[in-house]
Amino acid sequence: MMPEIENINEEKTNELRMREEKTEEEKKKEETVIPKWKPWECFLCGKSFTLRGDLNRHVAGVHDKLKPVSCPICDKKFRDKGAYTPLDL
Repeated sequence: MMPEIENINEEKTNELRMREEKTEEEKKKEETVIPKWKPWECFLCGKSFTLRGDLNRHVAGVHDKLKPVSCPICDKKFRDKGAYTPLDL
């Protein structure tokens, strides 16, 4: 075989190997992606939740428009503690 052809074949072989080999980052992504099982579904909009408490909070805040958390300083109301940020005066 001629040296030029050998080099071309070797380059193509190396290129194919590199395409087949996944980077460590790609492998980690594949390992960490786990499909979530969400058995609790909102009967009003169809959104699914992992925990029943999350579904209850969703229905109360989104559909019932309840805002049980309020700021002690300005009395502004919030859907949940996560939406409330204390004011720094």
